[in-house]
Amino acid sequence: MTHLMDPRELGFNDSVTVGERHLHVQTEVLGRREMVICTTVLEGGTVRVAEKRVLDAETTAEEIQAVVERQHRRHVQQLREAADRGSY
Repeated sequence: MTHLMDPRELGFNDSVTVGERHLHVQTEVLGRREMVICTTVLEGGTVRVAEKRVLDAETTAEEIQAVVERQHRRHVQQLREAADRGSY
């Protein structure tokens, strides 16, 4: 059996360059009673995009981990696609 960490300790961080712009993508789980997955795209300390997703109380640790990773990877992929197109 695989031991999963407390979902509130789960987080992802990536840096993406789009042209001359350097962006940071951060995803974390916030809250105790009501857990929220928060993804923030920052540029030089300024929030450019923020997405919050409230989780059901019945959401398992495995499901939380999968949702956190999917949400984070989606934002990173969108930025990389924008870099490939030369736009953001």
